Amino acid sequence: MGGWRPLASEPDALKAALLDYLRDRAGLVYREATPSGGSLGQVTTIIADGRKLAIELSMLPDRKRDFSGRQALVFTISGQAADTRLGYRVDGEAVVDTETSCFLSLDVKVSSFERGDLRR
Repeated sequence: MGGWRPLASEPDALKAALLDYLRDRAGLVYREATPSGGSLGQVTTIIADGRKLAIELSMLPDRKRDFSGRQALVFTISGQAADTRLGYRVDGEAVVDTETSCFLSLDVKVSSFERGDLRR
């Protein structure tokens, strides 16, 4: 696979936890490109820097494509995560090999917002 590249740097603790969550749970929805793909469920975990993080993401099939000579399904990732002070909007894309069900590409973009307005 000529298109594979290793990570340029270690992801931070938040992104690493989100990628681990996706790798662990994506098999729940990526077997077929159908509109019924969806929620990967909610989990609360302790991430590498010691924070408690709640995560709930979804993967929806987007399209089929050729990826470095391999047939692949592209999924859109969306959802949210939260720790005790910040909430995070998560968007991304997963490219999964249709023959082996292995990730060919996996990335998420995280945008944060303060949760102070949620406290009473």
